[in-house]
Amino acid sequence: MNTNLRSVTAGVATAPAGRGHPPSQRILSAVVTAVSILCVSAGCTSSDDDNNSNDAGTTIVSLECGTGTKEVNGQCVPSSTIVPLICGEGAVEKDGKCVPSHPLVCGEGSEEVDGACVPISTIACGEGTAEVDGKCVSTTTPMECGPGTIPQDGSCVPENTLTCGEGTNEQDGACLPVELEPGQFTSPIVELQKAIGLNSHMHIQEVRYRESDAKLFVCSYELAILDATNPANMRWMAQDIVAETPSGSPRDPGCHRLDWSDEDPDIWFTTHRKNIDFATYLSAWDNNTTCDPAKPNECKLDVKQITPALQEPGVSYEGLDYSNGYIYVAIHSDGLAIYTFDGATFTRIGDISDGLDNSWDVVVHESGEFAVIADGLAGIATVDITDPTAPTVLAHIPIGGQAEVVVLDGNTAYFASGAAGLVIVDVSDPMEPKVLSTTDTPGTAVGIDYHSGKAFVASWNDTWVFDVADPTAPKLIGATRQEIRQPYAGDAGLRPDKTARTLGVAGFGDRMFVGNWWTPYSFHVYPQNKAPYLSLPESYSNVGFGPAEVGATKTATLRASNLGTAPLTIYKVWSPNPAFAVKTPDVRIEPGDYVDLELTYTATKTDKEEGPLYILSDDPQRPKRTAWLVGNQPGLGVDVPMPETTGDLVDGNSWSFTEDALGKVTVLAYFATF
Repeated sequence: MNTNLRSVTAGVATAPAGRGHPPSQRILSAVVTAVSILCVSAGCTSSDDDNNSNDAGTTIVSLECGTGTKEVNGQCVPSSTIVPLICGEGAVEKDGKCVPSHPLVCGEGSEEVDGACVPISTIACGEGTAEVDGKCVSTTTPMECGPGTIPQDGSCVPENTLTCGEGTNEQDGACLPVELEPGQFTSPIVELQKAIGLNSHMHIQEVRYRESDAKLFVCSYELAILDATNPANMRWMAQDIVAETPSGSPRDPGCHRLDWSDEDPDIWFTTHRKNIDFATYLSAWDNNTTCDPAKPNECKLDVKQITPALQEPGVSYEGLDYSNGYIYVAIHSDGLAIYTFDGATFTRIGDISDGLDNSWDVVVHESGEFAVIADGLAGIATVDITDPTAPTVLAHIPIGGQAEVVVLDGNTAYFASGAAGLVIVDVSDPMEPKVLSTTDTPGTAVGIDYHSGKAFVASWNDTWVFDVADPTAPKLIGATRQEIRQPYAGDAGLRPDKTARTLGVAGFGDRMFVGNWWTPYSFHVYPQNKAPYLSLPESYSNVGFGPAEVGATKTATLRASNLGTAPLTIYKVWSPNPAFAVKTPDVRIEPGDYVDLELTYTATKTDKEEGPLYILSDDPQRPKRTAWLVGNQPGLGVDVPMPETTGDLVDGNSWSFTEDALGKVTVLAYFATF
């Protein structure tokens, strides 16, 4: 059907339809409209004659409507009134549009505008300013700022951005310190047990772990043995065993070093060096295990010395190694001696002193062809033992420090070498041993063990564990320190604890056993744990400022080192004594680095003043450390002139400060023997 109505000629006269015309005229208009609609319905077309007109000469012209609308009753209306608009769920048609069927609900801080939720501006601007694009801007004269500043958002700010260093933040145009927050760490070395037996002051020299039966042997003032099957619950099997010697001595000796027979593990051999209290000896021991059927897990050892012990004139016995039926013993200035044992007596079959200086320890290579000697200050030596009756020195090299103890793993020798620390040497060619690495272990390295790619080092103050998978570059795993409470008169118990003096260490997998002057300990090693380790110089127990007049100020420093594997945060340092102050209350120290804590003392009297210095850090082993500060110390001390002092020397001569040391650098020291 053609609905494009152009013009229709009616046979009746028309007049305008609408208000203000007589009814007859409105009737005529309606007739015309009806004719138009009928024409559309019938599909009529316009006349070919563009000038076609009715009898009255009137032409009816069709109404043309825009897009989206159609002519209805002579008017253009939305096409949706002809074809209904279809809206989605939750919407209805209104005025040709789909709108929500329910009123729009807007949240707090927004309002409905044109069917959407938009933010309500809540900015409140002060006097002389108005909101523009969400900011308060001046409506009056522009803000005048001082030199180096510019107006910004209604205030004066620095013209140039301030760049602050590490540990500071910009505040009001200045760089101010940021209060440091401690980290959270888990120690790589965790104590399992402190094994206290019959004696709490054992003065342990060596600990040895035997893998075959999980026994821990302890050489000290006594010989003792523990069942270490469960390192967290070690059990004493034998204690308080001392040796009988032909010479006798003021105190019956325990042992310094030990080893056991490869053929019969119930036979052990022990030595003790000579000193003022104890006789020196080489002895053998036998033991029988006795068990109560009602308590099969609580067996005890019946240990008996095979007498007599060996004592040779002028000989001091030290480290030993049982290998291939022979007992190799380091005998200090007399070099190396080799013995056999027939179950009752020792027989020396060979020795060598030429080319050796002060032999402390010996270990036989797995080939059985040569031995490696820890030769004190002279370094290390390799000795040909293919003929045990005629050993010869193959090579001798210095390694630094004082080589005291050695262990072997294949062709790699690990030395505890005093001040030099851990020294690792390649002995694959015994004619030309080569130092692979030297690693500092603060303190004095006096004991060592190796197992499963780890080196365990006892260094008097601390015990260290290293990853030595690459012996040319040992990597620290962690360290631990044992301390004891040492009371002093008049200090109210505030003085810091003392190091427990660690001499012996043994390792097996991730287990570590430590022996100090007091008692044995067990630990578990967690190589994956990274943590800081705060180290203070041994002078921390008595930091002296020297003499000062009342009101005068003296200064001192205390070095804080991070010897761990993660950054150390010292977040608080203070003293409860107001005479002492700290200039560096908090600091962060990277691994391997240090900071000198700056301390001041302002004298409030001429008498001695002292007090603790507390150091809080995120060291997981010892988060609180204590140092001891002293001002106006009476007697000999910092900045105090040396008074006349005399003494008797061990060689029988006398010594006088004014006669023998005045004007010279003098070291005063004490010596303890054990």
